[in-house]
Amino acid sequence: MQSLLKEPLLHFLAAGALMFLLYGLIAEEPSSNSTKRIVVTSEDIQRLGDSWKEQQKRSPSNTELHALIEAFIREEIYYREALAIGLDQQDPVIRRHLMQKMEFLSRDLADLSAPDESTLLAFMQANRQRYTPDMQISFNHIYFSPKRTGMPAEVAARRTRALLSENHQIAHANAGDNFVLADAFARESKAELVRLFGESFVNDLSSVPMGSWQGPIRSNYGIHLVRVDELVIPGMPELSTVYEQVKADWAFERRTQTNELFYDQLKAHYDIEIAPVPEASSGHPVKLPGQEAL
Repeated sequence: MQSLLKEPLLHFLAAGALMFLLYGLIAEEPSSNSTKRIVVTSEDIQRLGDSWKEQQKRSPSNTELHALIEAFIREEIYYREALAIGLDQQDPVIRRHLMQKMEFLSRDLADLSAPDESTLLAFMQANRQRYTPDMQISFNHIYFSPKRTGMPAEVAARRTRALLSENHQIAHANAGDNFVLADAFARESKAELVRLFGESFVNDLSSVPMGSWQGPIRSNYGIHLVRVDELVIPGMPELSTVYEQVKADWAFERRTQTNELFYDQLKAHYDIEIAPVPEASSGHPVKLPGQEAL
């Protein structure tokens, strides 16, 4: 008897009986007038054949096509019965996949119309910083380290600037401290200078008079005297030179807005109730219900 209980076939039959019992408890009993109807349209058959042809690089035979149709019917039956007994519930993979399909649906709605040139031009003007080339700056600087010995950095910078003002020909190579980067930058972009020196330094650098030593101004490294020799501020480009980028950005923003509008309209049909959210004490994770014993 014990050997019989260990037989895999007996386990399989028991599992099958349990599954049918579960189905009988969960599934709704169909009424005498209800029918379960599956219609395989000519479009369905064409789609099945086209999909086969795309994968196999040839059209399916009659036998293969009938097998595809039978597989389609099997899939439809299993799909409907799975929904009937709630197998789609609480499955994060299925929930995420269905959510993505709904988002694709709203994205398709956003892609129904193509923008004309005036629409793209208005979009570009509203987002001009996105398409205008970065400002470029050429400058020399003298660096004064906050860790220098002797005279404090800012005092040394002010004295050096006074000397340079009195004598424009004075050599300044040895006036300051050694710097880890270059002493001169030619047509460097604002973004790169912000990365190297910090935003405050670049804002001060771009606002000082050109052609003479100015400062001191502060960077991420310390104190600097600066002499700006060139400041290139590009203008707004023509739409034709950035047309594809503007069109892609417009389409992305339109899809995003449509997705949000679509979601808000769907959400308006729901009454949503949210349980009180536990608040975390400072520096500690939130303890969720059921975790007290952990």
